[in-house]
Amino acid sequence: MSNIDRKIQPEELRLLIREELDRILEHIAHQPVSEDEYIDLSEAARLTGFAETTIYGLTSKREIPHYKPGKKLRFKRSELIEWLESHRQMTREELISNYKHQK
Repeated sequence: MSNIDRKIQPEELRLLIREELDRILEHIAHQPVSEDEYIDLSEAARLTGFAETTIYGLTSKREIPHYKPGKKLRFKRSELIEWLESHRQMTREELISNYKHQK
């Protein structure tokens, strides 16, 4: 009997699906991430560490770079990283050093 003719048991099917999902996830994990890639709201939230509602609020106030083709929000990964880095706060040591150099 060929493999096509035999019936697959539910547990065997679950195992085959799990193995295929693991293979796909492993492949995805090793793909290079492009900084110029456009990402959706949920990925922007993961990248920034903010809640989706916070990201949405920032877009409404135009405080975060975004694109809105139609009704969907999109973000450019590189622009979000640049935006995050532009909001860096100086450390106490940097503030003291800057203060001393201004005298």
